[in-house]
Amino acid sequence: MNHSISELNFSSEIKEFAQMEGLLTVSDFIIVGTKKLDQTEGFTKRMLLEYLNFLEDHGLERFMDEEA
Repeated sequence: MNHSISELNFSSEIKEFAQMEGLLTVSDFIIVGTKKLDQTEGFTKRMLLEYLNFLEDHGLERFMDEEA
């Protein structure tokens, strides 16, 4: 979870968002939470779906907020 977002297989859109928001690792995203990410200006539904797929693909579903 401490892997750098910039080194993972995320879209350039998520990487740019992460850099602008100071979210450097997967743990940083998890701390923010999927519900708040979904409500954050500039974080699109497509980006949310990509992030949720990442969590699911890596067995991290427990970090998905039910409302997202």
